[in-house]
Amino acid sequence: MSFAGETKKELCKSILRLDKCCKFAVLYGILLFGNKFSVNEIKIVTEKDFIKETVYSLFKELFDIEPKIRGKQRHDNQITYTISVTEKEDIMKIENKYGFPGGASSIGINFMLLQNECCHKAFLKGAFITGGSVTNPEKRYHLEFATPHYYLFNDMKVFLMEKDIPVKNVIRKGHYIIYFKESESIEDMLTLMDATSSLFKMMDIKIVKDIRNHTNRITNCETANITKTVNASAKHVEAIEKIIDAYGSLAHLDDDIRQVAEKRLENPESTLNELGDMFTPPMSKSAINHRLKKILLIAEEL
Repeated sequence: MSFAGETKKELCKSILRLDKCCKFAVLYGILLFGNKFSVNEIKIVTEKDFIKETVYSLFKELFDIEPKIRGKQRHDNQITYTISVTEKEDIMKIENKYGFPGGASSIGINFMLLQNECCHKAFLKGAFITGGSVTNPEKRYHLEFATPHYYLFNDMKVFLMEKDIPVKNVIRKGHYIIYFKESESIEDMLTLMDATSSLFKMMDIKIVKDIRNHTNRITNCETANITKTVNASAKHVEAIEKIIDAYGSLAHLDDDIRQVAEKRLENPESTLNELGDMFTPPMSKSAINHRLKKILLIAEEL
């Protein structure tokens, strides 16, 4: 199951423990972000068994309504479930509790139904179950809510910003999208919805990614340093061999320069610090570097 599916399954399980007022808030979020919410029909479409069962049980417990459930098998053998309420008497029960917008274009959040702080979290659970998604944090950080209704989109932005969670938005394929790309904001959202297991899993993945990235940075830095050392050493050796070819040996060089040249020929892979430590007393990195530069200049003059 995907990370988004696991998160929604966790939210559905947590609904069982909620007080009745919060269950009403959950169902309200599910209905607003579902597929259809009007005086003529209520419809929710899902591929998840646990969402189908959760929605059915909420209708049954809160309104004593048994919604119609229809399953349709797709070409990939996945079953898509449609949960619908079409009976006028049943729709009236829901209308008496939640009210209905004047039309699809005016669907928004009735904040009077969410006066208790505990119901805010419950409402977000429901909204995420039908209108939300979250990407596997191993790949990238992305959580979003999607709706085709402008007023619902705008109300949701206000609702989340009042929770001090910075939101971003975009229009994609006729849907208004509220999204989060910062890991901290996604963690805040999972915390707000009480998706504890998903939160901990994301935090574990984030720690591993941070360690991996840190290790890669160190490795890249070390590789760059090694490459730099090898390239510099190759130039030194080439210059020393050029001098030997010209004079037959290094005997004509000053002792301090000749000794460094001999050490470099014997230890082409060593760093300047390592070359310095080979002398008694040890020579500094700058002293070794100064003598090697003189060797390069001598070779250039040949």
